[in-house]
Amino acid sequence: MFLAPFLFAILIYTLSSDRGIVAKVFSGNLFQMLGRRSYSIYLLHPALLIVLAGFMSHLDGPIEKWIARILFIPILIIISGWSFRFIENPARDYFNRIAKRLDDRAQGIDHKNTVP
Repeated sequence: MFLAPFLFAILIYTLSSDRGIVAKVFSGNLFQMLGRRSYSIYLLHPALLIVLAGFMSHLDGPIEKWIARILFIPILIIISGWSFRFIENPARDYFNRIAKRLDDRAQGIDHKNTVP
């Protein structure tokens, strides 16, 4: 337990330079995808855990319950991908357009004759 802060500091230092094997692993496609979906994963995992608990109450054997637990992660990643693509991205784009218009309006640029 005493070494944890020092090990974490070493990890941060090795990642800060964006070089080395740890940085290469974290910059891979899998970790980039998980990073993009992380907020959706954060928001959706409690709801999916509730669904999983209800589903597992109907399962009989321990093997079936372990299979359900293992399937939780890929199902969560897939659903969070849909949420990211169909909810987060459109909402972020919409609010970015509003912010740009407000910024442009503050600078005196007129958007009345532009297509939304």
